[in-house]
Amino acid sequence: IERGAQVVNLSLGGPADRLVARLIDAALARRIVVVAAVDRSAARGGFPASAAGVVAAIDEPASSAPAGTLVAPGRDVPTTVPPSRWATVSGASYAAAHVSGLLALVLELRGRSRGGEATHPARDIVVSADGRVDACASLARVRAACVCGCAATPGSESVARQ
Repeated sequence: IERGAQVVNLSLGGPADRLVARLIDAALARRIVVVAAVDRSAARGGFPASAAGVVAAIDEPASSAPAGTLVAPGRDVPTTVPPSRWATVSGASYAAAHVSGLLALVLELRGRSRGGEATHPARDIVVSADGRVDACASLARVRAACVCGCAATPGSESVARQ
C-alpha cells in the first residue's frame, strides 16, 4: 500500500482477521484494487473474498461464491516448483492471480487510452457466455480495438460487484 500498488492480490483465505480487514479498507480508500481467492467451502466465499469492495475470483463456478465472482483460469496452471522443475497447480488462488494480472493490464491500458477513468476496472472485465473471464475481449473493450490478435467473443458481457 505504501509503495503505491494499484492492484493487490490476496491468493488466500481463512478466518476473518481484523488487521487484514483494516489493511483492505486502507487499500480500498486509496483506490487500490484488491482481489481475493474464493474459499468454496466457506459461507459467502470466505474471508477476504467476501469483504466489501474486494474482487472475488474462483477457478470454477460455485454456489457458495459471492455474487459477481469472476471465474478465471485456475486449473492445471503450469508453474515452476522446487527443485528446478515444472508442475501443474490448481485452485482459486491461481484464478485470483489471473484476475489480478488482467486488472493490472486494464489499468495500464486505461492510462494510455482514456487517461485513467474513475470507474472500477472490474467493470471492464468481460465474461463469456460460459461465465468465464474473457481476457482478450476485456482488453479490447478498454482499448476499443483488439489488442491480442483475436476478435471479442460474441455474447460476452461485463460483470462486476463494484
